[in-house]
Amino acid sequence: MKRTLCVFALLMFVFALSSNSFACDPVGNPGCVTSFTLAPGEIHGDNLDPATATVTATIPSGQTGHILEIRLPGNMSIGYICAGTTKLGPDGQGTYAGGCADRNATGTVNYTIQFSGYNATGTAQNGTITAVTAYAGTTDPGIPASLTVDPILTPDPSVDMTCCERNKDCGACAGHPINVTNGNTFINQRDYSIPGLAGGLTLSRTWNSLWSFLSPPEQSGIFGDSWRSTFEERIQSLGSIANYWKESGSRNVYQCVGTGCSWQLIAPANDQTVLSFNSGTSQWTITEKDGTIRTFNSAGYLISIADLNGNTISINVDAANQNRIASVTDAASRVLTFNYADPAFPRLCSSISDSVGPFTTYHYVSGKLTQVVYPDASQYNFSYNDANGTTLISEVTDSQLRRIEYHMYDSSRRGVISQLANDSAGQPVQHIHVYYQQFAPYQNLVRNATTLLQRRVRCMPARRAVGRMAPRN
Repeated sequence: MKRTLCVFALLMFVFALSSNSFACDPVGNPGCVTSFTLAPGEIHGDNLDPATATVTATIPSGQTGHILEIRLPGNMSIGYICAGTTKLGPDGQGTYAGGCADRNATGTVNYTIQFSGYNATGTAQNGTITAVTAYAGTTDPGIPASLTVDPILTPDPSVDMTCCERNKDCGACAGHPINVTNGNTFINQRDYSIPGLAGGLTLSRTWNSLWSFLSPPEQSGIFGDSWRSTFEERIQSLGSIANYWKESGSRNVYQCVGTGCSWQLIAPANDQTVLSFNSGTSQWTITEKDGTIRTFNSAGYLISIADLNGNTISINVDAANQNRIASVTDAASRVLTFNYADPAFPRLCSSISDSVGPFTTYHYVSGKLTQVVYPDASQYNFSYNDANGTTLISEVTDSQLRRIEYHMYDSSRRGVISQLANDSAGQPVQHIHVYYQQFAPYQNLVRNATTLLQRRVRCMPARRAVGRMAPRN
C-alpha cells in the first residue's frame, strides 16, 4: 500500500510539472502552443506588479508566422504587453480575443508577455489565462495558467504624497501635478507669508485627492474636505504605533520599542525625523535633521515650532471649539488670527487677519472649499464636477473664471488627466494623461507600471503670497 501511494505521489508530481506543457502534431493546423509558464502566480492589483509569461509554440513545416491568442478571465481586469512581438487586439468577430503575433517566425516561436492586474474589489481575484494558437480550432487545446490578483493596497501616506515635500526632488510627478507613484493629485497654495525668525509666518494649504483613502485622523480640516495646512500637523497615537501627519498630507509611522517605549521610525526608511514622548508633560516632540523641534499637546495637536536657536512659533489651539486653530504667533510677536464665521460649520476658517486687518477669506459649500479671495481681489475658485466623486476638485479658476488648472480622476480617486490653462491659441498647456490600466503609448503618456516614465516632469511650484501680497490672477 505504501509503495502504491509513493508511485501515485510520484505520478502526481510529474503531472504537476508537465501540466503547463503540451505535445501536439502541428500538421494540418496553424500551429500549437507547447508550453506556457507564468511567474509569479500572484500579483498586487495596482498595475505595477508584473507577472512574466513565456510561451512556446510550434509552427508547421513550410509555414511562416504565428498568431498567439491570449484568453483572459472575464471577471478580472488584466492587461499585458507583448515584448518584442506585435500586440493584436480582438478581431471584433468573437473568434479572436487578442494576443501577440510574430509574422516572421518559422519552426518554433517564443513569446515573452508581461501581465499586470487591477483589483479594487477588496478581495483577491483568481482566474485562468489561456495561451492558444489563434484560429486553430480544436487542433490546439491551448495551455492554461492561473493568476491571482490581490486587491489594490491602500495608498501608503508614509511615502511622500506630494513628492515636493520640503524641497525634495519632484521626479515622480507629472502635470500640475500628479504623483505617478500612487496617483495622488495634489494642489498646493500659499495664502500668507512674512519672512522672519524661525521662518517667519507662512500659511500654506495642500489638497490631496487620496486623503480619504489614508485612514487620516480627520477627513476635513479647517479649510474643508481633504485640505491640510501648515499648522494642522498631528500626532496620532494608536497604542504601540504613532503616526506623524505632516502639513502635506504625508505621514511618518513610528513603533514603540522596548521598555519605556522608544519610538522607532518604521516608514519611510529614508527619513531622519525623530519622535519622542514626554510622560511628565504628556507632550510629543518631532525633531528634524536641521534641529527644528515641533511640539504637540497631549491630544496630538501642534502647539509650537522652534528652530535650532530657540526662535519659536506658537500655535494657539482652541480646545473648547473642536481644537480649531485660534491664532499663530511668530518669534517677533506678530500674530496671525484665524476667524470662524459660520455656526453651521464652526471648524471651517472663514478668514485670516494680522495686525493690519483681514487678509485672505475663504468660502465653502457643504463643507467644501469653493473660493479663496486675497486683498487685491485675486482669487481661486474650485469646482467639483468629476463623475468619480463629489469631493474631487475638477477645476481651479481665477477671478475672471479663467482656467488655472484642470483635473480628471478614475474611480480610485487617482489623477488621470492634468492640464494647465489654455494658451493664446486655445491649446491646452501641459496636458498629460496618466494610464494605470493600459500600456499602449500615447501623446505625453506617463507610464505608471514596471516601465520607466516616458518623460519625467518636475513639479510646478506653489503659487505664493509674498509679504502681504497675494498672487495676482
